[in-house]
Amino acid sequence: MNYKKTKFSTISNILFFLSTTFCLVFLWCNCSTKNLKTSLFSSIIIVVSGAIILVPIVIYRHKKLTTKSEALAKLDNFKLSLEYSQSCKVINFIKEIFAFDVTKKLGQNHYLVDNKQDLFCIFSESISIDQLQEVISSRKTDSIILISLSKPKIPVTLKDIKIVCYDFDYLSKYADVGKTYLDDISLQKKPKYSLKDIVCIVFNKKRSKSYFWLGLVLLFSSLFTPFSTYYIIFSTLFLLLSLICRFSGLFRLSD
Repeated sequence: MNYKKTKFSTISNILFFLSTTFCLVFLWCNCSTKNLKTSLFSSIIIVVSGAIILVPIVIYRHKKLTTKSEALAKLDNFKLSLEYSQSCKVINFIKEIFAFDVTKKLGQNHYLVDNKQDLFCIFSESISIDQLQEVISSRKTDSIILISLSKPKIPVTLKDIKIVCYDFDYLSKYADVGKTYLDDISLQKKPKYSLKDIVCIVFNKKRSKSYFWLGLVLLFSSLFTPFSTYYIIFSTLFLLLSLICRFSGLFRLSD
């Protein structure tokens, strides 16, 4: 079902793009030639020629961006799950991917592994100096395994103490495994709109059709009014707005 929906959406976007582009080309061809028949045929030739070249490129780019977007969303959800899942679920996930034998829980995010290594799981965006000091001072052995979202910079040289760090780049290889063990976490939508959110609403994809029809009405109006220049300019603006709303990823509200 997802494949059909994606295919239909792709076809719909292509048709919308071709229709809007045709209107823009026709608008300015007619402005130049003042001949409907010449403008119509010229626009058809230009748009069809452009479609033959651009449509395959657009489809390829759309697939590439969709794949990248899905991969990034998957990693973001995985990171949220690491940050907010119950500690018992996180440690079960860690035990699965590292094959650790967690002997004992020694404190918050602190475990004893195989009776000979300290394991610390700290999933904040960055590890502070105070957290590092706590890790080192609370260890029970001289071998420390630190699992975190980013590798910390250790400002001191520790003689006879071994610290092995695993960051999010390493853990991300096991994102699919995390679905089995970790909680499914999602961010709440923002209750208030910022200036950026307002701009995103103005350029929302759902508004593309409204802008398209406004541009189309002004296009036809320009054929019968003595003030055609103004209608042509505003029709062009609305048609361009419809394209921006439909295809730009810069104005999407984040969840």
